[in-house]
Amino acid sequence: MSINTITLSGRLVAAPELRYTTNGTAVASGRIAVDDGYGEQKKTYFFDYNAWTHTAEYMAKYAAKGTPVTISGKLTQQTWQTQNGENRSKTVITVQEVVLPPKTNTVGAGDLDSPYQDNPYGEEITFDESDLPF
Repeated sequence: MSINTITLSGRLVAAPELRYTTNGTAVASGRIAVDDGYGEQKKTYFFDYNAWTHTAEYMAKYAAKGTPVTISGKLTQQTWQTQNGENRSKTVITVQEVVLPPKTNTVGAGDLDSPYQDNPYGEEITFDESDLPF
């Protein structure tokens, strides 16, 4: 039996970078900084992520640099070959759920474009693996 699940809470290092595949599928990528420990023992770890389809568009619209966020998903391995023929790889989190923090006193009564209008805890976005283009 194999389990491939990860959940991290941290802050976005930069605003999610939204782009679209050639067939029009949205993908947002970026990094999340996660603190571990406290005081002089505190360390910060950085993890790359990719979000797809409506999750990607949601993150790009409502998350910015420094936004506290909780992401859940699975670990994937990306591999490629450099121009010099060297093999490279990195581990990336494929986001399946994202939760943004509640907004406090920043949404005006007329702000209809906010996901926090009716739900002060934000919108939870989920998708199944059939949404992925690969």
